[in-house]
Amino acid sequence: GSRLLAGSTTGALAVAVAQPTDVVKVRFQAQARAGGGRRYQSTVNAYKTIAREEGFRGLWKGTSPNVARNAIVNCAELVTYDLIKDALLKANLMTGFCTTVIASPVDVVKTRYMNSALGQYSSAGHCAL
Repeated sequence: GSRLLAGSTTGALAVAVAQPTDVVKVRFQAQARAGGGRRYQSTVNAYKTIAREEGFRGLWKGTSPNVARNAIVNCAELVTYDLIKDALLKANLMTGFCTTVIASPVDVVKTRYMNSALGQYSSAGHCAL
């Protein structure tokens, strides 16, 4: 229970602090996909434009679903990580080695997929293959 509470609380608090940054990131991603003219010229310009056109609340648009999402994701990650770590420690296994072996391939795929040229991969699975 305490792991679930800690995971969901920290996930929700992280969004509460970072929501404006997430809004700007999502807007930049949408702008890049649109292919048309650029609405925002820089990160600072995006913050200013959103605040000016939509009010300060515009920077907090979508907070409720984002808090719910991040609380759930963070909770699942934290609880899973903590339970697996406890099991590995009790079994006297090398946790650093196990973590690297398990996480490194996924991390490589994530990095390559995020840095890939448009259309280079049709999906993360395609990138992994």
